[in-house]
Amino acid sequence: MGKFLEAGDPGSFEGLPLLAKPSGAYASLFEKAGLCPKCKGHGGWILKPDAYGSGKHFLASCGHCNGWGWSEVLDHVHEWVEVASLGNCLHEWKCSVCGAKMVVDSSD
Repeated sequence: MGKFLEAGDPGSFEGLPLLAKPSGAYASLFEKAGLCPKCKGHGGWILKPDAYGSGKHFLASCGHCNGWGWSEVLDHVHEWVEVASLGNCLHEWKCSVCGAKMVVDSSD
């Protein structure tokens, strides 16, 4: 298996559309948001170009903006480190840059 592209590598956003700022029911959640500093407003990036042939790419979803392409955290990209295991498949994570926390249930 070859190396995967990272967000911002040459070709990682090629052909991916910029996402419109959420409106309607979600507009109030993004009032102070700008384009995500990690995915540059695309909601993700190409991990492996043409991975499935015929121009079909293997894609990643952006964990900084959760695929929206817009974020209120614009001064850095979260660097998540695991803090604790809270139970079966339940984990607490913390951003090593700003201290933000999240709990993730990774169960099937």
